[in-house]
Amino acid sequence: MIDRTAMTRHLLLCATLLTLPASASAGEGVPVYNVRPECNFTQSVIPSQESDKTCMREEQEAHAKLEKNWASYADDDRSECVAESSAAGSPSYVDLLTCLEMNRDVRAMERKDKAVEE
Repeated sequence: MIDRTAMTRHLLLCATLLTLPASASAGEGVPVYNVRPECNFTQSVIPSQESDKTCMREEQEAHAKLEKNWASYADDDRSECVAESSAAGSPSYVDLLTCLEMNRDVRAMERKDKAVEE
């Protein structure tokens, strides 16, 4: 039996990848995102000047970390995470970094588990 949820998710991911601009290609380095809409949303949920400043600072810090470590992430993870972090129309470097770090950590745990089993 086909898992419709997984198939739908896969189709949405493929459609998103096809619509990404060239600047968001995972192979060309860290994509260029306009994070202002993401921070505007945060500002609308938590209205204060501090929430906007915090959001922009976190996005800038995430971008700097991505720039520094981009080559260390697996190509497949970069492609997947670029698509996921920009799929909702409000891209975020924080979301991209979180996705990449989670995928990296899962791989490390899988390697550790495999080594223990052997």
